[in-house]
Amino acid sequence: MSTKIAKVDPRSPAERSGVRAGETLLEVNGNPIADVLDYKFYTYDCSLKLRYRGRDGAEHTVNVNKREGEDLGLEFETYLMDDMRSCVNKCIFCFVDQMPAGMRESLYVKDDDSRLSFLLGNYVTLTNLTEREFQRVTDMKISPLCVSVHATDPEVRARMLGIPGAARCREQLRRLADAGIELHCQIVVCPGYNDG
Repeated sequence: MSTKIAKVDPRSPAERSGVRAGETLLEVNGNPIADVLDYKFYTYDCSLKLRYRGRDGAEHTVNVNKREGEDLGLEFETYLMDDMRSCVNKCIFCFVDQMPAGMRESLYVKDDDSRLSFLLGNYVTLTNLTEREFQRVTDMKISPLCVSVHATDPEVRARMLGIPGAARCREQLRRLADAGIELHCQIVVCPGYNDG
């Protein structure tokens, strides 16, 4: 996790409030900031109280006023402000697993991160979400989510995704829908598996 501020946009609400690059954002309105979702969720409002650690190590608090939804103007060392969640599935159709050796390293990244689903439209399988992360999605109403379903039959889905936890798909989709999360779903049709 890195909430260290890499850049403060000129003339942004953060700059007007005295926040500088090299400082570390700790809280917004009393809410700890762990990653990009916390940052975007808690900085939406007009009136903010930021707690941050200065370059000297001392903690400071500053009030920021801005338009609702206006970006605070902070950029961090990484987009997610955290490590990306990787996929542990062994999907029969995974294009990453089927890549030939010797390509550029970024082509072998298997992301399965609900934050990237919400922010960038990446598809996730839900199999790599911890209970804490799942609860966070429903509590913060992170919507829409793009979900790779492939099959709702528990045995078929577990076989296609290569892990037993994939069998809980219907339960997970129902839980998200009941929480008001909009779902964009996809399937990959695989002859002999889910094409019946």
